[in-house]
Formats: sequence, C-alpha cells, structure tokens
Amino acid sequence: MVATNVSHWRLCDDAVSNAGVASMIPASQGGGTNPTIGCSRSTVVAGQGAPRAYRWQQSMLPLREMMAASRWEIEMDDRTVRTALQRHWDASDAGDFKVEHEIYCEDAVLVYPQSGERIRGRRNIQESRFVQPNKKRFTVRRIIGSGDLWVTEFVLTYDGIPSYAVSIMEFREGLVANETQYFADRFDPAPSRAHLVE
Repeated sequence: MVATNVSHWRLCDDAVSNAGVASMIPASQGGGTNPTIGCSRSTVVAGQGAPRAYRWQQSMLPLREMMAASRWEIEMDDRTVRTALQRHWDASDAGDFKVEHEIYCEDAVLVYPQSGERIRGRRNIQESRFVQPNKKRFTVRRIIGSGDLWVTEFVLTYDGIPSYAVSIMEFREGLVANETQYFADRFDPAPSRAHLVE
C-alpha cells in the first residue's frame, strides 16, 4: 500500500505560563519537512504543577506516520488524564479538599444514584464532602478509561469501615463535567459456590 500525504492535526505538549491561549506559529518555525501551518486550539489539564497546554498543529504527514502519531496522541492524552486522576485520589485520601476538587468544572454535576442525590457546581461538591463528619481514607484499586470517559475502582473507608466504590467520570475540555459514584458494603462468601472460588 502506498502511503499518501494527508492533512493531520499533531499534538504538541508545552509547558506554558499562560495556558489555554493559542498562538499562531510561523511556518518557518515548524521545522523539518513538515512545516506547521498554524495552531488551532489549546486544551488545559488541571492539577499538574506548572500549567500545560496541548497545541494541535496541522502538518502534512504520510498516512502511516499519521496513524502512528494519532496513537501516540491518544496515549499521551490518556497518560495526562490518568496522572490528574491519581493526583485527585491522592488528595482525597490526604484530606486536601482544595487539590481534590481542582479536577472539576465549575458547573460539574455529582450524582449518587443509591440515595437519589444530585449536587451541581464544584464549590457545592467540595462543601458536601467537607462537612461530612466521618474520617475517610481512599485506596485506589484500579483506574481504567480513555478519552473523555474514566472509571476508578476504590475502597472508601468511613471511620474504619470499608465500602467498595466505583466512580464514573466524564470529562469536558480536560476537566470532570459529570461524576457518578456507586457504593457497596462487603458481604460474606456464599457456601453454594465455595468450590468455584479461587
């Protein structure tokens, strides 16, 4: 198969002082044989030290190179979200309410289906957790996801009593726009399936 040159948007990860402000880059500064045509937009992912912006640059790439670059872009973006999520859960466990809630949009919505509660707004979500009297600890079991949808399995311990939980987060422009959390208590093994259990 002959690789064909196609137009492709390329992700560049930059540490910037004014994250979120896209700038046009002259073609003369694009470098190599694939000069940059221009910068389309910037996406900021919160809570990782110095602000970082993701600049999408248009260039002419061979088809195979474009496919490889696209895979790298997805992997790079997913690694960034995973790092932000780990920072969120670490802050939750440490009781750092400020850092814990940096991951949310201002108009984020938190839903607890088991109680029927729905809390709108980052500040309200933060306050709802701040006023809880229980001593809480968070132990992350795994984080899975890609793109704008991520799921975290964790154990939430209230005053020494564990509850097994799942958090489903939907991202919008690098921040959590919607989160749904489910909780379940542990239960004893069933004798009827004891011979099947590892």
